[in-house]
Amino acid sequence: MPTCHLCREDRVIRQSHIIPKFVFDFVKRTSATGYMRMGTEPNRRVQDGRKRPLLCHGCEQLFSGWEGSFAQYLFHPYCANTSVVIDYGPWLCKFLVSVSWRVLLFYKLEGHLDEIPTLHRGTIEKALETWREYLLNMRPHPGVFEQHLLPLDALKSANVPGMPPSMNRYVLRAVDMDVSMGERTIVVYWKLPRFVVLGLVVNTESRSSWVGTRTAVKRGKISPRSYVLPKTIIELVMDQAQKADGLMRGLSSRQQELISKAVLNDIERARTSESTNAFIKDIEFFGLAALDASVVDDDASMPDVEAPRHAG
Repeated sequence: MPTCHLCREDRVIRQSHIIPKFVFDFVKRTSATGYMRMGTEPNRRVQDGRKRPLLCHGCEQLFSGWEGSFAQYLFHPYCANTSVVIDYGPWLCKFLVSVSWRVLLFYKLEGHLDEIPTLHRGTIEKALETWREYLLNMRPHPGVFEQHLLPLDALKSANVPGMPPSMNRYVLRAVDMDVSMGERTIVVYWKLPRFVVLGLVVNTESRSSWVGTRTAVKRGKISPRSYVLPKTIIELVMDQAQKADGLMRGLSSRQQELISKAVLNDIERARTSESTNAFIKDIEFFGLAALDASVVDDDASMPDVEAPRHAG
């Protein structure tokens, strides 16, 4: 019998979502067409996110509780109103660690961490084990392997170079994940609509480079505020947005026709969808350049998993 990667008991193993299922359900429900596209195959529609055999039923249920709290108390309220003030409890750090752990473990199992320098491999294993023990209440906190949460909203002003004209569609709608290796950081990067999460594996940036993003283990507050991130992290977000923009441009004429047909079949849905809202935000911010990226589209393009990118 296979072994659960979390509790390490020999049990029946389920197909576990890497990014939780409720995220993809939300994306489909609020989209113009009800479909999603992922990876380097933008011309193929999908109905669900990436899954792998990772957890037993008991550990799935453990994760499900934190996912439910995050969805109910933070994700859905914030997506409905980004000016809301939200108090959170221990469930938030548990949820963030549970996903960061899954993403990093997934990259390891798929062989995508083989290019990491030998000197960092021990640290990656330590991060995985620390997060695993924290999730099982074997340690009180994740230590130096912190979780940083960045709430996002539509662009109002920006002076960041290299921003793609589909940036609002990436910020408001895309689901993404990556492992990024820079000169001063190795981070597990994952993104939900309106949220970016960074699980720190290696971090030699100064404390002043991170302001307002670190998630408390016990209690804290999400509220409108100014956030500060290292330049390399900002560049990482921009690079991921550029990658997603490239996927949008890869649609065949046949797939563009399918999208247009779906929109015409339910014009009211398309008109009031979050997809259309994000598209309009890009036009307002970038002008006609936003039209070159794509029309109103199926949502949640996620770049294919690949070896960790080198940032900064």
